[in-house]
Amino acid sequence: MKGGASAAEACYCTVTNPEIEASCVSQQTQLKVLSAHNDSALVARLHSCSATELPRENTVLAEIAAIMSLATLFGLVWLGPWLGIWFVYMVFVQQSQSALLIGALLFAETYLPVGQVWPAFRHHALWDSWRRYFSLRVITPPLPYLEPGKSYMFAHFPHATFPMGSWLSMPLCDIPKTGLPVGTKGAVATVLLKLPLLRHLYAWMGCVPADYHTIHELLQTTSVGIVPEGVAGVFLGATRSRERVFVRCRKGFIRLAMHTGTDIVPIYNLGQSAMLDFWGSCALSRRLRAVVGVFWGRWWLPVPRRCPIITVIGRPVKVNRSEDPTPEEVDEVQEKVLAALVALFDQHKHLMPGWENKSLEIA
Repeated sequence: MKGGASAAEACYCTVTNPEIEASCVSQQTQLKVLSAHNDSALVARLHSCSATELPRENTVLAEIAAIMSLATLFGLVWLGPWLGIWFVYMVFVQQSQSALLIGALLFAETYLPVGQVWPAFRHHALWDSWRRYFSLRVITPPLPYLEPGKSYMFAHFPHATFPMGSWLSMPLCDIPKTGLPVGTKGAVATVLLKLPLLRHLYAWMGCVPADYHTIHELLQTTSVGIVPEGVAGVFLGATRSRERVFVRCRKGFIRLAMHTGTDIVPIYNLGQSAMLDFWGSCALSRRLRAVVGVFWGRWWLPVPRRCPIITVIGRPVKVNRSEDPTPEEVDEVQEKVLAALVALFDQHKHLMPGWENKSLEIA
């Protein structure tokens, strides 16, 4: 933080709405941008403000660690299909005993229990370096904006090539100053929780399969974050040249919220669409329920661009419980969620340089 001010007292918000500014004169405690998670992220408490302060910069070593780890993670995904082809060649053509042993070990690993959330991993310093790499800022409504002890469905947009903002903000649920429920789970594609090694990483972060029965059961006691666009959002959603969410035909998460009577909290990650470019087959990806294609970013390599990400969190959209909602009722709730999402985008897009005239397209 600048000027040596304490995290609890520093104020770096620029109020852009005169009415909000007037209403907050007597509520100065809400006019704050607080540091979070070892100063790797900033949390703004005012719903319509500009967080002009950025999180603390990485040290040189931390920046190198962030770039190398991001390159390793995304590079393995990038090279995954080729490594698979090479592995098949070594096993069946070269009849390599070493490759066969590695394959047997990886296959056996998929039957090991993934375990529970691992706090030391969830709050590892590496994620802090990633948050600083992307200058992560989180903007919430004034506290309290959620009811304590109540479960919510957090709907994250956009998916883009990779929902990095959702991943980086997940551990912030354990920070009281964010106002987010402690222990919130994140729903990911089921196939990711079946891959060797990767399944453990997701489980340690608190991720669960994105299927109806799992989320339905969890919402009875726990809040859950989802990315409604799914695989289709990579191909038909946001890109560097447009902000679009492919959600008009996504009714499942609305029905699930209505079945459980769970309010939906819209979340938009500004800047996430500029992180990576992507090219691939939508039809094949939807058939396999996994993204199939090639992506690139910094230096034309599988290294995400160093672009700022601002996660803006809206107020919950009220959802009444209904065991058997009609299509009209589902559409009505969906329209409320989409209207709240568009409003959230329009209220905060000015925080991204050059985004003042952008509009959010609902597809």
